[in-house]
Amino acid sequence: MDDKKTKHAPIVLLVEDDDDLRRSTKQCLEAEFYQVREISDGIGVMGVLERERIDLVVLDVLLPVVDGFELCRRIREVSSWTPIIMTTALGSVEEKLKGFDYGADDYLTKPFSLVELVARSRALLRRGQNIRPPMLEVLDIQLDPYAKVAWRGGVELNLASTELAVLEVLMRKAGLVISRRSILKLVWGSAPEVTENIVDQYVAHLRRKVDRRFGRSDIETVYGVGYRLKK
Repeated sequence: MDDKKTKHAPIVLLVEDDDDLRRSTKQCLEAEFYQVREISDGIGVMGVLERERIDLVVLDVLLPVVDGFELCRRIREVSSWTPIIMTTALGSVEEKLKGFDYGADDYLTKPFSLVELVARSRALLRRGQNIRPPMLEVLDIQLDPYAKVAWRGGVELNLASTELAVLEVLMRKAGLVISRRSILKLVWGSAPEVTENIVDQYVAHLRRKVDRRFGRSDIETVYGVGYRLKK
């Protein structure tokens, strides 16, 4: 690898227990001038994150000792802005949503194209990690988009990452009606297998955790259109 390009190259933490796949993925990333730190199980991941500035994590789900979902959760606790791409043979919608709930930014189902991995890595890295978005506040609800934490009346809400994402959309558009389709696009992107029904499910979760728990009813249904958060 060219030393001049390596000096400022993004650092990728590659967590994969399949030796052949890990080797080929590392070679592909290094060919694109990424620096790669590789781990074959989940044990050393947090130590690497403590010692080094990691720009991107490529994380397998089915790992020995500690699985990728649990590792994703731990990474989000200590390094909430580091992009994570999860890779797994578990390609069901439920498994993908679980990955997003634990804090993954993207998801690749095995077998995947290394060219696609590079493209998705490049897209995530373009977002950058240095700009901390401002705190959101509507009524007595606060949400920190950087730390991925929300409170109501000073009480932490303990929301999953997808619940936080839906709440963030509602808060940014407080007082306005947002269609299910718009929420779907903003939170889940263009994933064709995810339907508008998932929006209703997550709004129901939010009503239970953000409204009813506090004796409030501020997340409104606008029938035939979508949802609105009072302001």
